[in-house]
Amino acid sequence: MATLEHTNRFGVVVRSVPLNSALGIEEIIYMKPQEIEKWKKVRDKGLVRFIAVTGIFSFGVPMFVVLNFMNPPNKPLTVIDYIVIFLICAVAGGSLFGYLVWVIQEKRYKKATEGTGAA
Repeated sequence: MATLEHTNRFGVVVRSVPLNSALGIEEIIYMKPQEIEKWKKVRDKGLVRFIAVTGIFSFGVPMFVVLNFMNPPNKPLTVIDYIVIFLICAVAGGSLFGYLVWVIQEKRYKKATEGTGAA
């Protein structure tokens, strides 16, 4: 069965898989070629690094700082209390965020590369 690919006006690659002469199914590939190449490099560095960089340092820490200014604690905290809250919120929340982004990106990557032998 022949597969036809084209890029729509939004830059999304669309794969048409004709079932017969009268009917065709279009399937959207959710990753652009540039995204596929970028994700290959990221996934080569590994899940743990991705969670640390993207989850904890790029999301967890800034989110903790912003939320602290938006909603300061009612009573003064000791340094130990602050560190414990920081570890729980920034590290646990950032790790969860990083892992979820990894899972979503992996699904997109596998869907975009299925049948190409790149996965």
